[in-house]
Amino acid sequence: MPEPQSTTLAEAGLWRPIGDGVYARAVRFVQGSHATAPTSEALAAWAGALVAELARCAIPADPGVDGDYRSYSQAEWEEWFAQAEHLEVLSAEHIRVLRLSVEQAEAMVADQQELWRSKLVMHRDIRHQNVLTGSGGPVLLDFDAAGAQEPWWELVFTAFGLAGFGRGLEMPKRRIVEACLSGYVAAGGAIGAVDESAFTGMFASRVGTAAWLLWMACGHRGGSPEYQAGFARRLRESVEAMAVMLKATPTWAAWLAAQAENTGRGAADSRSHGRSTFSR
Repeated sequence: MPEPQSTTLAEAGLWRPIGDGVYARAVRFVQGSHATAPTSEALAAWAGALVAELARCAIPADPGVDGDYRSYSQAEWEEWFAQAEHLEVLSAEHIRVLRLSVEQAEAMVADQQELWRSKLVMHRDIRHQNVLTGSGGPVLLDFDAAGAQEPWWELVFTAFGLAGFGRGLEMPKRRIVEACLSGYVAAGGAIGAVDESAFTGMFASRVGTAAWLLWMACGHRGGSPEYQAGFARRLRESVEAMAVMLKATPTWAAWLAAQAENTGRGAADSRSHGRSTFSR
Protein backbone atom coordinates (compact mmCIF):
# COMPACT_ATOMS: atom_id res chain seq x y z
CA MET A 1 0.00 0.00 0.00
CA PRO A 2 1.13 3.64 -0.35
CA GLU A 3 2.93 4.56 2.86
CA PRO A 4 1.54 7.35 5.09
CA GLN A 5 3.63 10.50 4.85
CA SER A 6 3.27 11.80 8.40
CA THR A 7 3.27 10.34 11.90
CA THR A 8 2.47 13.05 14.44
CA LEU A 9 1.14 12.44 17.92
CA ALA A 10 -1.97 14.51 17.17
CA GLU A 11 -3.16 12.03 14.57
CA ALA A 12 -6.08 9.68 15.01
CA GLY A 13 -4.74 6.55 13.39
CA LEU A 14 -3.51 7.66 9.96
CA TRP A 15 -5.79 10.72 9.94
CA ARG A 16 -4.30 14.12 10.79
CA PRO A 17 -6.40 17.04 12.13
CA ILE A 18 -6.29 20.08 9.83
CA GLY A 19 -8.72 22.30 11.76
CA ASP A 20 -12.45 22.79 12.39
CA GLY A 21 -12.88 19.12 13.22
CA VAL A 22 -11.68 18.09 9.76
CA TYR A 23 -9.10 15.35 9.23
CA ALA A 24 -6.99 14.56 6.17
CA ARG A 25 -4.49 11.92 5.23
CA ALA A 26 -1.38 12.14 3.05
CA VAL A 27 0.17 9.06 1.47
CA ARG A 28 2.86 8.43 -1.11
CA PHE A 29 1.68 9.36 -4.61
CA VAL A 30 1.48 6.37 -6.94
CA GLN A 31 1.27 6.83 -10.70
CA GLY A 32 -0.86 4.18 -12.37
CA SER A 33 -4.29 3.12 -13.53
CA HIS A 34 -7.13 1.05 -12.19
CA ALA A 35 -7.90 -2.34 -13.67
CA THR A 36 -11.30 -3.26 -15.00
CA ALA A 37 -13.24 -6.34 -13.99
CA PRO A 38 -12.83 -9.10 -14.87
CA THR A 39 -9.15 -8.50 -14.27
CA SER A 40 -6.24 -10.41 -15.77
CA GLU A 41 -5.33 -13.79 -14.33
CA ALA A 42 -1.97 -12.38 -13.22
CA LEU A 43 -3.60 -9.63 -11.19
CA ALA A 44 -6.06 -12.11 -9.66
CA ALA A 45 -3.18 -14.38 -8.62
CA TRP A 46 -1.37 -11.38 -7.08
CA ALA A 47 -4.50 -10.48 -5.11
CA GLY A 48 -4.90 -14.04 -3.88
CA ALA A 49 -1.30 -14.05 -2.66
CA LEU A 50 -1.93 -10.69 -0.96
CA VAL A 51 -4.86 -12.14 1.00
CA ALA A 52 -2.57 -14.94 2.19
CA GLU A 53 0.08 -12.39 3.22
CA LEU A 54 -2.45 -10.35 5.19
CA ALA A 55 -3.63 -13.52 6.92
CA ARG A 56 -0.02 -14.38 7.77
CA CYS A 57 0.22 -11.10 9.71
CA ALA A 58 -2.35 -12.72 12.06
CA ILE A 59 -3.58 -9.45 13.60
CA PRO A 60 -6.36 -10.56 15.96
CA ALA A 61 -9.67 -8.77 15.62
CA ASP A 62 -11.59 -7.58 18.65
CA PRO A 63 -14.06 -10.44 19.36
CA GLY A 64 -16.47 -7.92 20.85
CA VAL A 65 -16.87 -6.09 17.54
CA ASP A 66 -19.11 -7.89 15.06
CA GLY A 67 -18.50 -5.34 12.31
CA ASP A 68 -20.11 -6.38 9.06
CA TYR A 69 -21.97 -9.28 10.74
CA ARG A 70 -24.20 -7.07 12.84
CA SER A 71 -27.79 -8.24 12.69
CA TYR A 72 -31.00 -6.25 12.78
CA SER A 73 -34.34 -7.42 14.12
CA GLN A 74 -37.04 -8.68 11.81
CA ALA A 75 -39.24 -5.80 12.95
CA GLU A 76 -36.60 -3.28 11.84
CA TRP A 77 -36.22 -4.90 8.43
CA GLU A 78 -39.99 -5.03 7.91
CA GLU A 79 -40.26 -1.34 8.80
CA TRP A 80 -37.55 -0.49 6.24
CA PHE A 81 -39.15 -2.71 3.60
CA ALA A 82 -42.46 -0.91 4.09
CA GLN A 83 -40.76 2.47 3.73
CA ALA A 84 -38.92 1.33 0.59
CA GLU A 85 -42.14 0.13 -1.00
CA HIS A 86 -44.07 3.26 -0.02
CA LEU A 87 -41.35 5.53 -1.43
CA GLU A 88 -41.04 3.32 -4.53
CA VAL A 89 -37.37 2.75 -3.76
CA LEU A 90 -37.83 -1.00 -4.19
CA SER A 91 -40.40 -3.08 -6.01
CA ALA A 92 -42.22 -5.98 -4.37
CA GLU A 93 -39.87 -8.39 -6.16
CA HIS A 94 -36.79 -6.52 -4.94
CA ILE A 95 -38.12 -6.69 -1.39
CA ARG A 96 -38.78 -10.42 -1.73
CA VAL A 97 -35.19 -11.04 -2.85
CA LEU A 98 -33.71 -8.81 -0.17
CA ARG A 99 -35.80 -10.51 2.53
CA LEU A 100 -34.56 -13.93 1.35
CA SER A 101 -30.98 -12.64 1.32
CA VAL A 102 -31.27 -11.33 4.87
CA GLU A 103 -32.60 -14.70 6.03
CA GLN A 104 -29.83 -16.53 4.17
CA ALA A 105 -27.06 -14.33 5.57
CA GLU A 106 -28.31 -14.59 9.14
CA ALA A 107 -28.61 -18.38 8.89
CA MET A 108 -25.09 -18.69 7.44
CA VAL A 109 -23.53 -16.46 10.09
CA ALA A 110 -25.35 -18.31 12.88
CA ASP A 111 -24.05 -21.63 11.50
CA GLN A 112 -20.47 -20.31 11.34
CA GLN A 113 -20.30 -18.45 14.66
CA GLU A 114 -17.21 -20.19 16.02
CA LEU A 115 -15.33 -19.42 12.82
CA TRP A 116 -16.23 -15.78 12.40
CA ARG A 117 -15.72 -14.95 16.07
CA SER A 118 -12.01 -15.75 15.59
CA LYS A 119 -11.60 -13.47 12.57
CA LEU A 120 -8.39 -11.59 11.87
CA VAL A 121 -7.99 -7.98 10.75
CA MET A 122 -8.15 -8.01 6.95
CA HIS A 123 -8.64 -5.40 4.19
CA ARG A 124 -12.29 -6.36 3.46
CA ASP A 125 -12.55 -4.42 0.21
CA ILE A 126 -10.04 -5.86 -2.28
CA ARG A 127 -11.59 -5.09 -5.65
CA HIS A 128 -10.32 -3.73 -8.93
CA GLN A 129 -11.26 -0.14 -8.02
CA ASN A 130 -8.90 -0.34 -5.03
CA VAL A 131 -5.90 -1.67 -6.95
CA LEU A 132 -3.62 0.71 -8.83
CA THR A 133 -1.21 -0.79 -11.36
CA GLY A 134 1.88 1.06 -12.54
CA SER A 135 5.52 0.51 -13.43
CA GLY A 136 6.27 -0.74 -9.91
CA GLY A 137 3.50 -3.34 -9.97
CA PRO A 138 0.08 -3.40 -8.29
CA VAL A 139 -0.60 -1.36 -5.15
CA LEU A 140 -3.55 -1.94 -2.81
CA LEU A 141 -5.46 1.20 -1.81
CA ASP A 142 -8.21 2.17 0.62
CA PHE A 143 -7.72 0.38 3.94
CA ASP A 144 -10.56 2.45 5.44
CA ALA A 145 -12.84 -0.60 5.69
CA ALA A 146 -10.16 -2.82 7.26
CA GLY A 147 -11.44 -4.87 10.15
CA ALA A 148 -12.57 -8.27 11.34
CA GLN A 149 -12.84 -10.91 8.63
CA GLU A 150 -12.22 -14.63 8.15
CA PRO A 151 -9.31 -14.85 5.62
CA TRP A 152 -10.93 -17.57 3.53
CA TRP A 153 -14.10 -15.51 3.19
CA GLU A 154 -11.94 -12.54 2.19
CA LEU A 155 -10.34 -14.68 -0.52
CA VAL A 156 -13.73 -15.76 -1.88
CA PHE A 157 -15.03 -12.17 -1.89
CA THR A 158 -11.86 -10.98 -3.64
CA ALA A 159 -11.84 -13.78 -6.22
CA PHE A 160 -15.43 -13.34 -7.36
CA GLY A 161 -15.22 -9.56 -7.37
CA LEU A 162 -12.10 -9.54 -9.54
CA ALA A 163 -13.78 -12.15 -11.74
CA GLY A 164 -16.47 -9.61 -12.65
CA PHE A 165 -19.27 -10.16 -10.14
CA GLY A 166 -20.44 -6.82 -8.78
CA ARG A 167 -23.70 -4.92 -8.46
CA GLY A 168 -24.74 -5.82 -11.98
CA LEU A 169 -25.77 -9.13 -13.46
CA GLU A 170 -22.51 -10.06 -15.18
CA MET A 171 -21.45 -13.59 -14.27
CA PRO A 172 -17.93 -14.06 -12.87
CA LYS A 173 -15.23 -15.60 -15.05
CA ARG A 174 -14.24 -18.97 -13.66
CA ARG A 175 -10.62 -18.72 -14.83
CA ILE A 176 -10.13 -15.55 -12.77
CA VAL A 177 -11.58 -17.19 -9.67
CA GLU A 178 -9.22 -20.12 -10.21
CA ALA A 179 -6.21 -17.84 -10.69
CA CYS A 180 -6.97 -15.96 -7.48
CA LEU A 181 -7.31 -19.20 -5.52
CA SER A 182 -4.08 -20.56 -7.02
CA GLY A 183 -2.18 -17.42 -6.01
CA TYR A 184 -3.59 -17.65 -2.50
CA VAL A 185 -2.57 -21.29 -2.04
CA ALA A 186 0.88 -20.74 -3.59
CA ALA A 187 1.49 -18.02 -0.98
CA GLY A 188 0.56 -20.38 1.86
CA GLY A 189 -3.10 -19.47 2.25
CA ALA A 190 -5.25 -21.99 4.09
CA ILE A 191 -8.29 -23.26 2.19
CA GLY A 192 -11.51 -23.28 4.16
CA ALA A 193 -14.82 -24.96 3.49
CA VAL A 194 -15.57 -25.35 -0.22
CA ASP A 195 -19.34 -25.59 0.14
CA GLU A 196 -21.84 -22.74 0.15
CA SER A 197 -20.65 -21.60 3.59
CA ALA A 198 -17.56 -20.18 1.84
CA PHE A 199 -19.83 -17.34 0.70
CA THR A 200 -20.92 -16.34 4.22
CA GLY A 201 -18.76 -13.23 4.16
CA MET A 202 -20.07 -12.17 0.76
CA PHE A 203 -23.70 -12.56 1.81
CA ALA A 204 -23.22 -10.82 5.15
CA SER A 205 -21.31 -7.95 3.55
CA ARG A 206 -23.95 -7.46 0.86
CA VAL A 207 -26.77 -7.45 3.40
CA GLY A 208 -24.92 -4.92 5.55
CA THR A 209 -24.30 -2.69 2.53
CA ALA A 210 -27.92 -3.05 1.46
CA ALA A 211 -29.09 -1.82 4.88
CA TRP A 212 -26.92 1.29 4.54
CA LEU A 213 -28.10 1.94 0.97
CA LEU A 214 -31.70 1.46 2.07
CA TRP A 215 -31.35 4.05 4.83
CA MET A 216 -29.75 6.53 2.45
CA ALA A 217 -32.32 5.94 -0.30
CA CYS A 218 -35.22 6.41 2.13
CA GLY A 219 -33.82 9.69 3.45
CA HIS A 220 -32.69 8.51 6.90
CA ARG A 221 -29.42 10.39 6.40
CA GLY A 222 -30.86 13.44 4.63
CA GLY A 223 -29.71 14.69 1.26
CA SER A 224 -31.46 15.97 -1.84
CA PRO A 225 -33.95 13.88 -3.83
CA GLU A 226 -31.28 13.39 -6.50
CA TYR A 227 -28.82 12.24 -3.84
CA GLN A 228 -31.30 9.71 -2.46
CA ALA A 229 -32.20 8.51 -5.96
CA GLY A 230 -28.56 7.64 -6.59
CA PHE A 231 -28.54 5.37 -3.56
CA ALA A 232 -31.84 3.85 -4.65
CA ARG A 233 -30.31 2.86 -8.01
CA ARG A 234 -27.30 1.32 -6.28
CA LEU A 235 -29.60 -0.54 -3.89
CA ARG A 236 -31.65 -2.06 -6.73
CA GLU A 237 -28.46 -3.14 -8.51
CA SER A 238 -27.20 -4.73 -5.30
CA VAL A 239 -30.46 -6.60 -4.74
CA GLU A 240 -30.38 -7.88 -8.31
CA ALA A 241 -26.85 -9.16 -7.66
CA MET A 242 -28.14 -10.90 -4.54
CA ALA A 243 -30.73 -12.70 -6.67
CA VAL A 244 -27.88 -13.99 -8.83
CA MET A 245 -25.97 -15.13 -5.76
CA LEU A 246 -28.94 -17.01 -4.32
CA LYS A 247 -29.15 -19.08 -7.49
CA ALA A 248 -25.48 -19.40 -8.35
CA THR A 249 -23.74 -20.24 -5.06
CA PRO A 250 -24.05 -24.05 -5.49
CA THR A 251 -22.30 -23.75 -8.87
CA TRP A 252 -19.70 -21.35 -7.55
CA ALA A 253 -19.01 -23.64 -4.59
CA ALA A 254 -18.38 -26.46 -7.07
CA TRP A 255 -15.78 -24.23 -8.79
CA LEU A 256 -14.00 -23.74 -5.47
CA ALA A 257 -14.07 -27.44 -4.65
CA ALA A 258 -12.66 -28.44 -8.03
CA GLN A 259 -9.89 -25.83 -7.97
CA ALA A 260 -9.04 -26.58 -4.34
CA GLU A 261 -8.61 -30.25 -5.25
CA ASN A 262 -6.46 -29.45 -8.28
CA THR A 263 -4.36 -26.89 -6.44
CA GLY A 264 -3.99 -29.14 -3.42
CA ARG A 265 -2.76 -31.96 -5.62
CA GLY A 266 -0.21 -29.65 -7.21
CA ALA A 267 0.95 -28.48 -3.79
CA ALA A 268 1.34 -32.07 -2.65
CA ASP A 269 3.51 -32.74 -5.71
CA SER A 270 5.64 -29.71 -4.81
CA ARG A 271 6.11 -30.97 -1.27
CA SER A 272 7.32 -34.30 -2.60
CA HIS A 273 10.10 -32.30 -4.28
CA GLY A 274 10.99 -30.49 -1.06
CA ARG A 275 8.84 -27.36 -1.51
CA SER A 276 5.76 -26.62 0.53
CA THR A 277 3.31 -24.24 -1.11
CA PHE A 278 0.04 -25.39 0.42
CA SER A 279 -1.23 -25.20 3.99
CA ARG A 280 -4.54 -26.38 5.19
